[in-house]
Amino acid sequence: MPHIKKVYTEQAGDLVLFEDQADKWAELPGLTLQQREGLADLNTNLGDLRLLNKQVLDLVEDLSKATIDRVMAASDVELGLAVLLGERGGRP
Repeated sequence: MPHIKKVYTEQAGDLVLFEDQADKWAELPGLTLQQREGLADLNTNLGDLRLLNKQVLDLVEDLSKATIDRVMAASDVELGLAVLLGERGGRP
């Protein structure tokens, strides 16, 4: 999970660079209609990618709470209590 988190965190930072570059291109004089439409598509795609990136990072955060390493590090009492409190899945 740490590798996935690292990659998607870096990607989130890259999105800022891409958005800044798109803004610079949009300020150029004499853009054609096709170029303006391309920039609009790019901005839409960057927004979609930002949302997906956040969803992946949120999912990684949720999944990291129940990795095998964390489960194995917990005592039987901690695991039992977590199941009873509904914090972890378990058999009823």
